[in-house]
Amino acid sequence: MASVSCVLSEDQLLCSICLEVFTDPVSTSCGHSFCKTCIYHHWDHSEQYQCPVCKEDFSSKPQLRAVNTPRLQRHHLICPHDKPLELFCLIEKTFICVQCTSSQHKDHAVVPLKEECERQQAELETLVKQRRQKIQEILDSVKVNNKNADQEMAEGVKVFSALMDCVQKSLDQFKERITGDQKKVEDRAAELIEELEQEVCVLQQRGADMKLVSEDHFSFLQTFSSVKPAPDASRFFFHLCKKWL
Repeated sequence: MASVSCVLSEDQLLCSICLEVFTDPVSTSCGHSFCKTCIYHHWDHSEQYQCPVCKEDFSSKPQLRAVNTPRLQRHHLICPHDKPLELFCLIEKTFICVQCTSSQHKDHAVVPLKEECERQQAELETLVKQRRQKIQEILDSVKVNNKNADQEMAEGVKVFSALMDCVQKSLDQFKERITGDQKKVEDRAAELIEELEQEVCVLQQRGADMKLVSEDHFSFLQTFSSVKPAPDASRFFFHLCKKWL
């Protein structure tokens, strides 16, 4: 789309002497521009050298500077018909004069430059508004996503905390059971050891008695048979080991 914001108004491109579009524009030291022919003609018919705009006086005929600024060239304001570009062709997206509407731009949709400027300005404002709305939508989406993420995080922490508590409880119960079983085994082992030590004492006493009658074979066998038989030690190991079978 062609831009109309760079087009200057007619007053900005008109010579203040002839009131026409600049032709060979030149500038005075005070900064005002005129057609070269116009300013020279003005001074030729004046008693003093003075700027027609600000009325600044010059002691002698001032040196003029050629103006090469593109904004002061004829093609920025006039078309081949030498008429001001006051309209905008919506079909070809270009600036035209009134006479163009009856020639190469005949039957084209045209609008005044001001109207086109206002339309494009409104379009720009709409584009800005749309993008700001899109930005807000993105921010809202991020906000909702963050809220959902926080909620999911809280729920996940809750689930894993409960799971960890359950695991810890099971571990404590397992340790307690193992410790209890170990204590039972130790207590039972102590009881069996005490029994065995008592039986060891009995057996040692029997051995001493048998030694006294060892030369009398009859008395030895009679004493041996009267002593209670030694207990079977394997039963003690059975009591200790059956817990783990």
